[in-house]
Amino acid sequence: MEGTSARNIKRKCRFTEHIDHLNHPNSIINNKMKRFFSTTKEPNNFNLRDTSLEQASKELERKQIQLMRYNRQFDTLHAYRQEFKDKNKFFEKIKSDYPNIGFQ
Repeated sequence: MEGTSARNIKRKCRFTEHIDHLNHPNSIINNKMKRFFSTTKEPNNFNLRDTSLEQASKELERKQIQLMRYNRQFDTLHAYRQEFKDKNKFFEKIKSDYPNIGFQ
């Protein structure tokens, strides 16, 4: 009977542990995986590539970490801009309340 050996069962368990990124409902993940598969072609190998789910999951994880870093940088920039706006509002209020202070 096919697929009943311990080796096949172990392989099937490993296969099902990975997320299927190619059929993922999230369009961003789908687009990333399509881009990954199109950019990892090896011309020397008849355009074959490592299409294992494990390799794809590792690549997607690297991209997600990169996106998290970008989001953190954007959040930091947004916080700085908001703080700058708050300081400007504070100084504008002081200028309007006390016109003789002489802020430039």
